Amino acid sequence: MNPENTSETMATPSPQRISTGRLTAELGAKLQRLATIELRLMRAEVAEGVAKEMSGVGWIAAGLGLLLAASIMLLAAAVAWMVSLGMRADMACLVAALAAVTIGAPVAVWGAITLRHAKLVPARSIKQIASLLGIGAGR
Repeated sequence: MNPENTSETMATPSPQRISTGRLTAELGAKLQRLATIELRLMRAEVAEGVAKEMSGVGWIAAGLGLLLAASIMLLAAAVAWMVSLGMRADMACLVAALAAVTIGAPVAVWGAITLRHAKLVPARSIKQIASLLGIGAGR
């Protein structure tokens, strides 16, 4: 046996041939798995955002409850003070109510604006899917 010809005489294994149908089926299965994982990630991200928002809303509600009780007592004290200064009780109540509305309305508007800007959109998942699909400014 000639050592120079060993590479020619040795049988090299032929590469395994995979059919197009099998490759397509595997690709479909992997795409389905990827889509399932991305949907789970998106759900988790939305759930995380909702949980944070609900926690914040709970704290706001507790604080508002305490502020409401304190505001009622302060308004009653203000009315009593104005009556002690000689103002009629009905006029003192009207002045206190107008002061409460003047302060409370802007606070309520600010709260509504803050809730409107809540981030419940799964931005990270959308960005990831867009990058996988080649969509967006980066491509």
